[in-house]
Amino acid sequence: MAILAGCVRDAAGTVVRWSPSFQVLPLSPNVTRYLHTPAYAHRVEHSLATHRFEVDHMHLANGSIGGANVCEMGPHVDSPE
Repeated sequence: MAILAGCVRDAAGTVVRWSPSFQVLPLSPNVTRYLHTPAYAHRVEHSLATHRFEVDHMHLANGSIGGANVCEMGPHVDSPE
């Protein structure tokens, strides 16, 4: 709920936006092999080392989900219309 409510921020303090979508399930041997390579592991490690996020617990705890103002909840939250 925190990310959908706009209560997750990156290292610069910018609200992180996220739109749920399908995730990849490697069904082919080629993709499965790639996901087990040192090159892919390096990319994952680099991404983890260079991205930092924090949850604004105060705003999340003091707000109310479900239409009320929680952190920066608003039109940036992707939802079907």
